Amino acid sequence: MLRQVELLRDLVGNPFRRVRLNLSWLAWNDGAIPKMAQSIYDARAFDRLPLLADALEDAGCDDADILSHCRTPGEHVRGCWVVDLLLGKIVNEPRGRGRITTGGESCEPFKCAARPGRTACCT
Repeated sequence: MLRQVELLRDLVGNPFRRVRLNLSWLAWNDGAIPKMAQSIYDARAFDRLPLLADALEDAGCDDADILSHCRTPGEHVRGCWVVDLLLGKIVNEPRGRGRITTGGESCEPFKCAARPGRTACCT
């Protein structure tokens, strides 16, 4: 049962906490963050998530949920909410917790590839 709970946390995170994705993190260092996330996803190399956390910090990320998830030991799988968030596959919008920011400025709605027709937008 514990393994199933851990797998669920890897896929959906904590539904009771708001997560913010700043677009500047994705643009940092010529798009290094999405490139790393895609590499991790493609190779199923989830052991590299701590390196992704370091890069996110260098890009200015201070979101404790994102960083701690990447640094949490244990099994991670395709569908990991952080990797999918960084790749634009999900925005956690159905739970009302995912927001995209540009450092305080307004932004265009971010399309949720996993749920066509749904968007999340920064405030």
